[in-house]
Amino acid sequence: MPANDTQQGGPMLPLRGLRIVELGHYIAGPFATRLLADLGAEV
Repeated sequence: MPANDTQQGGPMLPLRGLRIVELGHYIAGPFATRLLADLGAEV
């Protein structure tokens, strides 16, 4: 079983390694993009 980030003392980022292209221009788009980035996605 591979070790996850929490076992190594770092934060668990479930979307780490995922690349996202953001095309939103209204309130919901940038907010959702920020949430994805906070979870580890590359935006």
